[in-house]
Amino acid sequence: MLSRCLLFLIVMVSCAAVPAAAGSHTGEAPVASQGEADRGPALAVAMTQVLVRLAGDESLAGRADVARETARAATYMLQYQYRRDVGLDGQPQLVLVAEFDPASVAAVLGRLGVGVAYADRGAPTEARLWIGGIRSAEDFARIMRYLGSLDLVRQSATLEARGDGVLMRVALTVGLPYFLSTVDTSATLTVVNGQPPVEGVDATLILGR
Repeated sequence: MLSRCLLFLIVMVSCAAVPAAAGSHTGEAPVASQGEADRGPALAVAMTQVLVRLAGDESLAGRADVARETARAATYMLQYQYRRDVGLDGQPQLVLVAEFDPASVAAVLGRLGVGVAYADRGAPTEARLWIGGIRSAEDFARIMRYLGSLDLVRQSATLEARGDGVLMRVALTVGLPYFLSTVDTSATLTVVNGQPPVEGVDATLILGR
């Protein structure tokens, strides 16, 4: 039954390739409300995501000097908005999505003594991904929104739905290893060592909860 629902959703939502939005300087974080008290800490989390992504170094998230910079995230922000999503517990969740000024972010990275890790991104490529753990139409929509927010993904198209998973073809602006290392740090998708029910898959991922 789930597979039929997914197939219907694929026809309605992704019968054509979906271009991705630019997101190098965009980060997001869950919030309890749209109040200022919740927005400040969420902006810090979102900016930390941006710094980690651009630097290619997850250890930045634990540095005290990074925390001091991201405490002023509101001053580096260009715009923000809120999005309704589904949390890890399956309940509705409010997510803040913020875009930061590229020049300001570059200056912050400079003060931190960190360079932008573009050299190790690899050549653009196409890949076939199996994404499992999809239990509802909202789960599928969540995946599409996430892929559409990544500047690493130029286009994505759904090829097949089976059981609780989908087979997708993605056109990447980077190499597959860099893409996988980046998405594996998110709360949305996790790279797993599994045997998908279809052949010709380059990587297997599972939707986070």
